[in-house]
Amino acid sequence: MSNIPMDTKVKYLCDEDGIFNKERKYVVPEYQRDYSWGEEQLKSFVESVRRAIDGEKVFMGTVQYARENNIDTVYDIIDGQQRMTTFILLLKVLGHDVTKGNNDIFKIKNFNGNDQKLLDALKGNSSEQNKYVENLKYLQAEFEKNDDKSKDEMLNAIIKNIYFVELITTGMSLPDVVGIFNTINTTGLDLNCTDIFKLRYYDYLHKQNKDEQWMSKICKIYDDINDTEFCNMSHVLDMYKLCLVAKYNLKWEKLSMGNEAFFEEILTGRETKKFKDILNFDEFEKIVYLYKDFHTMLCRPNQSTELINALKNKIDFFATNLIWETRYGWRYWTLPFVIAYFDKEENKIIKYANALSKAMEVTKYLIVSSVNYDKVINPVHTFMCNDILEKIATNGEITDIIKTNIRETPYKWDREEYPLANEKEFQKRLQKELFYNAKRSFIVCQLSALLDELNEDNLDMALIKSKLYNWKDKSSRYDMEHICPQNIFKNDKENIAVFNGIGNLVVFEQDKNRSVKDDKLKKSEVYPTSKYVSVKQIAIQNPNIDWTIDDVRKRAKKETKKISDFLGLDYNEV
Repeated sequence: MSNIPMDTKVKYLCDEDGIFNKERKYVVPEYQRDYSWGEEQLKSFVESVRRAIDGEKVFMGTVQYARENNIDTVYDIIDGQQRMTTFILLLKVLGHDVTKGNNDIFKIKNFNGNDQKLLDALKGNSSEQNKYVENLKYLQAEFEKNDDKSKDEMLNAIIKNIYFVELITTGMSLPDVVGIFNTINTTGLDLNCTDIFKLRYYDYLHKQNKDEQWMSKICKIYDDINDTEFCNMSHVLDMYKLCLVAKYNLKWEKLSMGNEAFFEEILTGRETKKFKDILNFDEFEKIVYLYKDFHTMLCRPNQSTELINALKNKIDFFATNLIWETRYGWRYWTLPFVIAYFDKEENKIIKYANALSKAMEVTKYLIVSSVNYDKVINPVHTFMCNDILEKIATNGEITDIIKTNIRETPYKWDREEYPLANEKEFQKRLQKELFYNAKRSFIVCQLSALLDELNEDNLDMALIKSKLYNWKDKSSRYDMEHICPQNIFKNDKENIAVFNGIGNLVVFEQDKNRSVKDDKLKKSEVYPTSKYVSVKQIAIQNPNIDWTIDDVRKRAKKETKKISDFLGLDYNEV
């Protein structure tokens, strides 16, 4: 153990050998994120500090640094930036400025002058609102008005009672340092999957060409993505992973890995050379900016007229949204972007339109599978990895194999038989007891609502998107509404399954749904005011909302045929 270039000590804050002693200078490396703690983290921090003020010894977790050699006084912060910065702000509030006489104690490399922003916040010179200023004010509000103890008393208690375990690595490679971080990290996690990918990818590229400024290039990409309203690097890695799986036919076992484990194996494993074509920085950059451009268009329908006009079917515009809502969305929602990446079409609008069209064909399969299965099962993933992704990577046709798979005979797996996306099974589930499975009913009712919206004249795609796919806005949330109230049919044992099918279900604004409850009179008053076309249609057809089993059966047939036609299925009357 003595040969391992690593030193571990218990450290307090401000004694001669503490975290903030005058001999040390700290650097936030360029691969680290900005200081970003918000109210949730601050509340937990304040709670721990108050325990220390009350006399309790409080462990604030492990902090990790890297340095060039044993005599170096400059420490790269691997883990602990958020906590250390917050302690600097707190100590300032309590009358102890650790930067006095040592203004560069806390350096920040290549992060747009954030070291100066911190110093300006501490000195009260900042003219802008940023995290340093915001959190300083928060801590001032928490600790400057304390009736029980003076600032000096609180400061002395904190210095005396708060401690860390400090881990210092010396002369180690970046991946080795990160590996230690992943093993020992306890609280205040500063590096997430995207941060770790940045380090591993840098190390991979650095081994190929030590002269290139790889970290700066990677950081620029991260900055460009993080500055975009609709994108983040986690999404980029989802796409990048699927591109690799498709290109190299990696099968389901690899796709099922989390992004961190997947890219660790890809970038450091024995077969790394196999993936060099896509791991090439130019290809990575191409994937990133294709995703950014394409995704921004999908998130801004009112600015994407050219793309919408290029679509053969307007519903294709919502392919990504529909994939995400299936049981399989977390694996395959980036499919349109992956398809666009492999498409050789030079006109980007045509490329994106083609990608959405192909993705919608896959979406249809995933919708049927999502309704037929009560849980995610391996045959779907096997089919996707072995057939669909392989075809996408080689620009092959996927429509026919999807249709064949939807209609194929039961698939044997693990000694059980599954009707693999069988259309009769699908249509049966639509019409009976749909409501009892929340995921299934959500998928079906949302799709039904989308189809109704798209059948209207003078389509406003941005409005449709805001109605159905804007869950961040509480006012846009909706429930699955029983048209005939549950209290009316709950004892009808003969027909209760049908009353819980698509014939009696519709998406409805959450607030309005809860206001009408099971009152038919209120429904008749509120339905016409709904923003959803499906609900307004019901109000027009039956103004009194006097919804009988015959009405339910009639609508169930209509809805099943409407959805089946969209999915390319033969309608079978149940």
